[in-house]
Amino acid sequence: MKRILLGIALLGLGVAAPINADTIYPTRGKMVSEKALRQFSDRQYLEIIAGSFAAGRHYTEIQIASGLKRHFTEWRARFIDAGYTIIGESGEI
Repeated sequence: MKRILLGIALLGLGVAAPINADTIYPTRGKMVSEKALRQFSDRQYLEIIAGSFAAGRHYTEIQIASGLKRHFTEWRARFIDAGYTIIGESGEI
């Protein structure tokens, strides 16, 4: 089951659309969409998990889901601390 999840996660990394650097680090207004930030965070976290699997460490589905949520929350806080405004999916601030 874990190998299936890892395969799906790695496949998702290859299929996902590339994230434009201007979306993550905008040059004007210091604004970033929550969706772009989540994609950025999820990609980074899944790379961490893939490295962990390669090193022989394994995690449950619940641990991976919790880690994804925690990783996003930490990145969101980092961006806010850096002065960025997080824009929700419907354009609200």
